[in-house]
Amino acid sequence: MINVKRDFEILWKDTFKDSEEYVRMLFDGYGNKSIIEYIEQDGKLVSAMLGLPHRFVLNANTSDILDRRVDLDVSGHCSVLYGLYLCGLSTHPAYRCQGLMGNLIKRIEQRASELGYDFIFLIPADSHLQDYYKKFGFEDAFPRWKGSLEMTATLNNLSGESDIRFNQFLRIEYFGDIESLLGNIEISENHKISRFCNEFDNLESIVQPDAVYRILRSEDEMLVVIKECFISGGGMYIARDENTTLVGIAFIYKHEGIITVYKLSAKNYYVRNSLLKRIRNDFYDKKIKIFDRSEFTDIHGEKFNAGMLKMIREGLTVSKIERIKNAELSLMLD
Repeated sequence: MINVKRDFEILWKDTFKDSEEYVRMLFDGYGNKSIIEYIEQDGKLVSAMLGLPHRFVLNANTSDILDRRVDLDVSGHCSVLYGLYLCGLSTHPAYRCQGLMGNLIKRIEQRASELGYDFIFLIPADSHLQDYYKKFGFEDAFPRWKGSLEMTATLNNLSGESDIRFNQFLRIEYFGDIESLLGNIEISENHKISRFCNEFDNLESIVQPDAVYRILRSEDEMLVVIKECFISGGGMYIARDENTTLVGIAFIYKHEGIITVYKLSAKNYYVRNSLLKRIRNDFYDKKIKIFDRSEFTDIHGEKFNAGMLKMIREGLTVSKIERIKNAELSLMLD
């Protein structure tokens, strides 16, 4: 008799070459909230996928709400959509090309629909898989931007009266392990990280464009994101002002002499530049790549779609669908 969780973890590690620590963190972090669909043949688990629930809240400013330019729920609050993130889609090599994964996609779509999800989404492991997922109704979505950080005057010349005042109080700290980070934000794994979640969400509400959906993470989900950063060999920069308010954050990943900034949120342009300048100074001998929604004037790169999405609930307005397609997925576990 198979052990679904154990056997799926083994299949995941063999398929994606992720560490045992990473896979266990992912399964245990989401606990009973996750959904596993799998196929058993010849007495063993041969194909499986994991569905992780996520809430997306509409980032709406007051004027948009007053002008009714955004969609509101019946209570008058900003809309929330529920998406199921499909990850770990894997099939044992000996059982591929038999339609097993297509069967699983249809099954989890049906299950998600029955549970009340608005859409399912994923991040293709390889670009050639986009055509495969399009066969099941998935569309390209979640635009991002990637480029390389250059040493330009924009970073070197941080000036202006407001910048000088702000610089007196801006404190940027780097954390290379989870213990130092947890100590800094005054939490432990035995306590909820509600304060940090609220800080991060407040920052995201400022940074993200109005009338676009953003992920609203629970405390457990935020802790998984933090753990994933360090397990994958990364680190975090945190910027605070004179009131110790979180005004900037950057997640980085270090691999083969390249520093990838895969998430950067900053309250204003000065904080954003200060974070990038600190990262560049800390890793002056490394190539620095950056992923972000916006096109920075001092970074040269290109736009691309980070993932794919399929709406499964009927009755959603066209505006809602377009807004969710433009959501930001920089901290998804892929």
